[in-house]
Amino acid sequence: MIKKKITIYLLISIAFVLFFSYSTVLFIGHNDSIVFLTIGKLWSKGVLPYKELFDHKGPLVFFINMVGYKIGNNVRGILIIQIIFMFFTTYFLDKIATLELKNKKNSVLYVVITLFFLSVIYSGGNLVEEYCLPFLIATLYYNLKYINNYKTNNIVYHPLKYSFLYGISFGVCFLTRLTNSISICLGLFVILVILIKKKRILDIFKNLILFICGFAVISLPFVIYFCYHNIFFDFLYGTILYNFDYIIKSRFQFDGLLTYILCFAPSYLIFISSYIHFRKKDKYKGLLYLLLGLFESFLFISGLKYPHYAVISLPNLLILLVDFDNLVHKKTIRKVFFVLVGICFICSIIFNVMRINSSRNRSLTNYVDKLLKSIGEDGKKSLIVLNMNEYKQIYINNNIVPYYKYFNLQDWQASNSKSLKDDISKVFSEGNVEYILSVNPKESILYPVILERYDIVTSHNIDGDNIVLYIIKQ
Repeated sequence: MIKKKITIYLLISIAFVLFFSYSTVLFIGHNDSIVFLTIGKLWSKGVLPYKELFDHKGPLVFFINMVGYKIGNNVRGILIIQIIFMFFTTYFLDKIATLELKNKKNSVLYVVITLFFLSVIYSGGNLVEEYCLPFLIATLYYNLKYINNYKTNNIVYHPLKYSFLYGISFGVCFLTRLTNSISICLGLFVILVILIKKKRILDIFKNLILFICGFAVISLPFVIYFCYHNIFFDFLYGTILYNFDYIIKSRFQFDGLLTYILCFAPSYLIFISSYIHFRKKDKYKGLLYLLLGLFESFLFISGLKYPHYAVISLPNLLILLVDFDNLVHKKTIRKVFFVLVGICFICSIIFNVMRINSSRNRSLTNYVDKLLKSIGEDGKKSLIVLNMNEYKQIYINNNIVPYYKYFNLQDWQASNSKSLKDDISKVFSEGNVEYILSVNPKESILYPVILERYDIVTSHNIDGDNIVLYIIKQ
């Protein structure tokens, strides 16, 4: 049975990635995945992240993309890594379902339903949440397993190997996006409550040591690498410090209500599971689910509502489905469930087809590629692209190494941090890049610099956007 499930989940993982990861399968460049692919590709050729290419994510996602390029020598190599991560996502979802379900046979059904929802918030794949997800789910599984053992068998001892895994999982979040670790922290809090209640202070100390060891195993190699290249502060700024400014800037924006209701549903629906478990006198699970609902809802409702942010709350949906299954056993309701599976599948396919079609802008890419051919290979060696959100894969497609470290969405990055804004302005003011390719340059904070130091080579309007190529004044 175990081998059969492993085969099923491997096939599901392959199918899921090939169907829904259009940023690496179809290579549509309208999300952050293309930025990670660009940095990964250039890192594989010796260009250093943070020092020579800036983005405000942890290095693990760049490293994964770099390894993907080493495997396949193109973006397709990342697919192998994605499939591996997706397999462990499905595997640990099934572990949770099997652990919690009374009727174990339904575990595959609920994992599949959960994946249909994932396809809607997956946002093209190869994003940081995808690589955190198996670690978050594995951590939650061992949290629940411990709570079950404590409740059923009165086993207070918390296995040290669990804490080692928690440390690795926290390290993965630290090396991607730290806020993704929220469920790890809350699970640790609930376990800490149990250990303190039972006065197991020595156990707490031992588990803390193993947690730190797990964190060090995943984090230290990156710390050592960036220290060796004298860019530890650059790494720390891009991974942590810049994101403090970003979080503050993005708070309390109550737009995107429909997106919140649909995509972030697991963050508040988990309150239902919390209520169910408190009613069953299962107070520690009830507490864990209550905290997940409170903290995740606050995190999501108070910031920007990109659908892929909701990926970290995906296990909540599975938990709710499992709790519902444990309460209801009528065949009629089960038939309704199968109908819902079909509807979810059709809706997810339609949603992703619409998203793919809306992400294509062939007139822009064709024009820009022809324009870059006109400046030749020497011109591409001294080029930077300014604010070209609709064609992020421009560097990969045209085999360009960005001349400046700030190579993508410069105005957006500057809007989140005054210190970064000043540094971007300094780089463009003092730098000597020969060509600047810009979208709507008059709207940019860098326009005064461009106006003073550059002449227009050509200008063209596409779908309401002004594409302008500049050359430095002689």
